[in-house]
Amino acid sequence: MRIQRIRWIFIAIIMTSLGFAQWIQAEDRRTDVPNGFFNMVVGFTSVSNTNVTISGNKASWVGLSGNDFSVDLKEMKQQNNIWGGFALGYWFKQAPLSFGISGAMDFYPAIISEQTKQNVSYVVEGKPGTFTSFTKYRTRVTQIVPAFNIIVGLPLKFVRVYAGGGPGIFYSLYSFTVKNSAGKELGQVTAMDTKIGLNAFAGAEFFITRRVSAFVEGKYSQVNDLTFQPDKSDPLVAGRIVRDEYDSIKTQRAGVGISIHF
Repeated sequence: MRIQRIRWIFIAIIMTSLGFAQWIQAEDRRTDVPNGFFNMVVGFTSVSNTNVTISGNKASWVGLSGNDFSVDLKEMKQQNNIWGGFALGYWFKQAPLSFGISGAMDFYPAIISEQTKQNVSYVVEGKPGTFTSFTKYRTRVTQIVPAFNIIVGLPLKFVRVYAGGGPGIFYSLYSFTVKNSAGKELGQVTAMDTKIGLNAFAGAEFFITRRVSAFVEGKYSQVNDLTFQPDKSDPLVAGRIVRDEYDSIKTQRAGVGISIHF
């Protein structure tokens, strides 16, 4: 349900933006704003469910006997949260159709809260088995995403409708809560992975003055095949090889912001 709500917000932003194009005539387009711009944005994010594979060289990490192991967790739920970012860009052309580029930096968390799954498959030393139930403790991935975007827009009298997208470098900082067999929290282990992913967005900016505008924006981001392997020297890892592998982190975001034109 939460993902659907964010998607409806995203669609509403696009439909509202297109609506302005129907009732504001083309000859009223505002094209006297400066070409350079700096954006600041905050908003809400929804992270799609993801599949996680836990693997390593000592099955004692997941309460089993043996060496090489893997545990497959399907459809792990991730929490709603907030996000923020900024962008610096330039419009090469203002009218009749705007065309520009921007460099952006976004920050947001992807958090798997503690949850218990039923009938979870595992493999130890090549032999399959099934946990009746398996609890995945809280995991946090903080995404720091510098991105390069191409943007197109339609300038109107006091509004510019726009859309764009491009590649991003997803710096993913991982932390995992470790507990003992009695459920006592022992601390956290950390790791990092970096992959190239995709950003796409659409929105509308509303001119307050020729140098200041407010905007609403819907954004989608996706990065695949993330692997997090904490350092074996961490006392909580105790010399073992353990890793969490995410098949993807997909986010749907809605935000509001201020743009300074220069």
